[in-house]
Amino acid sequence: MITAMPRPCSTQILFLTDKTPGDVRTLLAGFSQRYVTDWDLWSTAAAAGGQRKVITLREILRRWQATRVHVKGRIMRRPKWQARHEPPYLDDLVGLAEVQLAGLGQLSVRDLADASDAAVLPLIGLWDIFVHLTTLDDASCVGISKAVMLLSDGRFGPALDRIAKKNLHIRAAPAMARDWIGCLRCVSEDIRAFEARHRLVLESLLPVPSPNVGGGHIYDMLVGPRERN
Repeated sequence: MITAMPRPCSTQILFLTDKTPGDVRTLLAGFSQRYVTDWDLWSTAAAAGGQRKVITLREILRRWQATRVHVKGRIMRRPKWQARHEPPYLDDLVGLAEVQLAGLGQLSVRDLADASDAAVLPLIGLWDIFVHLTTLDDASCVGISKAVMLLSDGRFGPALDRIAKKNLHIRAAPAMARDWIGCLRCVSEDIRAFEARHRLVLESLLPVPSPNVGGGHIYDMLVGPRERN
């Protein structure tokens, strides 16, 4: 079911305001290498599709601690061929998500600052799908945002885990789709202001140019875990 329309983020996000292109390059170079490796694995599996894509999605989300496995009801769903739980299965969620992703077209986090409510409806649909990522209880924004970042090939990010929320000064994790999209709109404004100020795009600052790393994932690399972690 589609929930209420998005509302603005309650906290302005100014992470890139005082950053230079050199600062951004340093942050990108310092992003945790194990996450870089996982992204490369995901890109290969996503291109392969089928069971490999679904299995790899689950494996990476588990490594990224997308769900709190020690909390009853937060067990991540399995593919149908591995599941011992009731539907929906993980491959069901992926199939539903692909329909919503197709509805987004080429939209990315960079475009959200001035995107219409109608244009972001599929993002609300994605939230409503991945809230069922866990059994017995709703998934948190951590799991939802990580699943969407992966399945969108990095077009929508960052993943709102503990480290990202701290760096972005987000006190409370979004509990509803409209709050999550509101945060993404603020991220969009932060990206666009930085790019306009320096007359470049974030992708141009990657240590190694890659067509498989979207703007949302690049932003995640800036606010996410460092190599020393």
